[in-house]
Amino acid sequence: MAGKSGSSTFDDTAYYNYGIDVVNSTKDSWMIGYTTDYTVAVWQGADVLDSAAKALSYDQAKTTQVIMANVMKKASDNKVPAAFEKNQQESSRKMELNTLKKEIKKQTICMLVVIVMLFIKLRLLKKTT
Repeated sequence: MAGKSGSSTFDDTAYYNYGIDVVNSTKDSWMIGYTTDYTVAVWQGADVLDSAAKALSYDQAKTTQVIMANVMKKASDNKVPAAFEKNQQESSRKMELNTLKKEIKKQTICMLVVIVMLFIKLRLLKKTT
């Protein structure tokens, strides 16, 4: 299973206008999870936040993930989902990128050696003139 969660924060005007604790609460909470068979999205919050009572505490916001997990378990009948297939093209790109990084590192070291050698030659030339 893979997933992503998030929430929306308040700015200071929520405190001044509605007395909302902007440090310890959030506007909403969401979670999207998926397997090879199912996708589940859960959102909780208020459409209009015009009072402190409509803000979510962090404990309330955490229930979004619990709800998503429970729905996913029910949908899959508590069976372990099939594994995601690895993308061979992506693996190949990663290998190419690593090879390229190593080559750039080698070339950088070679260039630094050449620069040091040129610097030494210039210093020697200055001493002889």
